[in-house]
Amino acid sequence: MRTTASWRSLLKGTAALALVLPGMAAGTAQAQDQQLEEIVITGSRIRSANLVSTSPVTVIGSEEVKLQGTTRVEDLVNNLPQAFADQGGAVSNGASGTATVNLRNLGPTRTLVLVDGRRLPAGTPTSGTAANVAPDLNQIPAALIERVEVVTGGASAVYGSDAVAGVVNFIMQDDFEGVRVDAQYSFYQHENDNKVADIVRARGFDLPDKNVTDGFTKDVTAVLGVNSENGKGNLTLYAGYREIDALTQAERDFSACATGSDATGLTCSGSGTTSPARIQAVTPDGNLGTNYTLDPGTGNTFRPYVGARDAFNFAPYNYYQRPDKRYTMGAMGHYEINEAVDVYAQLMFHDDRTIAQIAPSGLFYGNFYQVPCSNPLLSADQVQKLCTDLGYGLDDTATVLIGKRNVEGGGRQDDRQHTSYRMVGGFRGDLGGGWNYDVYGSRGEVVFAETYLNDFSVARGQRALNVVRDPATGQAVCASVLDGTDPNCVPYNIFSANGVTPAALAYLQTPGFQRGHTRQYIASGSLSGDLGQYGVQSPVATSGVGIALGAEYRKEALLLRTDNAFTTGDLAGQGGPTIGIEGSFNVKELFGELRVPLVEGQPF
Repeated sequence: MRTTASWRSLLKGTAALALVLPGMAAGTAQAQDQQLEEIVITGSRIRSANLVSTSPVTVIGSEEVKLQGTTRVEDLVNNLPQAFADQGGAVSNGASGTATVNLRNLGPTRTLVLVDGRRLPAGTPTSGTAANVAPDLNQIPAALIERVEVVTGGASAVYGSDAVAGVVNFIMQDDFEGVRVDAQYSFYQHENDNKVADIVRARGFDLPDKNVTDGFTKDVTAVLGVNSENGKGNLTLYAGYREIDALTQAERDFSACATGSDATGLTCSGSGTTSPARIQAVTPDGNLGTNYTLDPGTGNTFRPYVGARDAFNFAPYNYYQRPDKRYTMGAMGHYEINEAVDVYAQLMFHDDRTIAQIAPSGLFYGNFYQVPCSNPLLSADQVQKLCTDLGYGLDDTATVLIGKRNVEGGGRQDDRQHTSYRMVGGFRGDLGGGWNYDVYGSRGEVVFAETYLNDFSVARGQRALNVVRDPATGQAVCASVLDGTDPNCVPYNIFSANGVTPAALAYLQTPGFQRGHTRQYIASGSLSGDLGQYGVQSPVATSGVGIALGAEYRKEALLLRTDNAFTTGDLAGQGGPTIGIEGSFNVKELFGELRVPLVEGQPF
């Protein structure tokens, strides 16, 4: 259950707080007195005086935003049936650190995201999936959303191929006057009473408390707006801070273990890369020997590995809700010089830092390692089972499959920071006779920084297992220390209980770094009008033919730099190398739209 606590909830029983300071009341009264003369529908570039569109349009009003207590804009959109949950605060494994919208499950890059009808830049330059370059909804100030228009049909004909799934247009309030401070404090309260707890308990895994309160979110936004005395202009400033606490799967009984099924029903499953280590030697002729793991009763002898008993429970480490801190600020304004010229501008800034956590890295089962049979860390029992029984002598080196989780170092953490800057300036107006125009330019940039922590180096793992006895001291040392190829190597003792030392972790754990940016430049102009005044209309229709014409130039650029650990694939928990990328493209477009009412107001 999600619970929201605030001052207003204490006074009026609602779920969010809006502390209204002096000056707001007058602005509210003025807004109520104003008459709505025109609504521009996102599903068409042709202005319309009603809510009719050839494409299905869903509108979310500002009142719904307030009632839902929205702190994450993606949650607002994901409540719609046509939206599929995509990147957001609830994603940990594979998180991009952004928030994206995915209409019809066609992918977020097939959904065009607009603010007041103008594009947002790509959210992050990280490679891997196309979803990562979709616009980041974290840039959008929820406190200033007037409404959200969602188009799910025919949008590509109006907006281009990146609107195949549809368009989500966030319309910002442009007439706010006064001072408003919104503060929200929310959390989750959950009663752990799921039957999965019996399965978790039977496996001996830890269970959370019966009643938990967690996942706290604090959100504060301040808005300051002023209208000109003649009512033709407005300037609005905003600033916000949001902090979200981490929530792990360990805090829910139904996710306290990685569930699977067998002939008996639901079970706790897990990963074959486990702790204590799973170890399986290969015979000299290439056959696999017995799978072993440490016998907890002895601490340095082997017993056969049994998946139902020894598989690693990776679930508790993963985040249900990522910890996150976000700062936003910006300014929006416009001034109508006359009916033909209304100058407007937007400045938007946001800085978001979040950490995604998943199960520990380590030596993943499936990779082969070389372990000398004379390794002084091996007990006599282990030498017998890994070497002697398979035909190796003491002077030989066994080829071994190893799966060992870095439980001593903790979960893998992906620290991601996105800082965005967006500037829009333009002018629009009514030319008379039903003709309107809009000309603008925009520039957006997103700066990205990633630091990946607690991953293991594949190359160092190999050297840390190739352990021999130092003839000078009699101590166990890496062979690479004696031959000088890596004097910093520290033996990784996975053959004894509690054998892993802090020095070994400091040697094996390798950070990974990625840095980059995306940039967007747009120059656009459009003209729309009603040809009915010139007699261009169907004889059985009451409305004339509508037309919209325009041109746009757009440049998108992306840069991603990866360090040596990412580039070479040396990070064990990444599944392969991540290669830096750089590129850009230019688009020059001419577009037109024609609306031809054929029959209106006729019988049948």
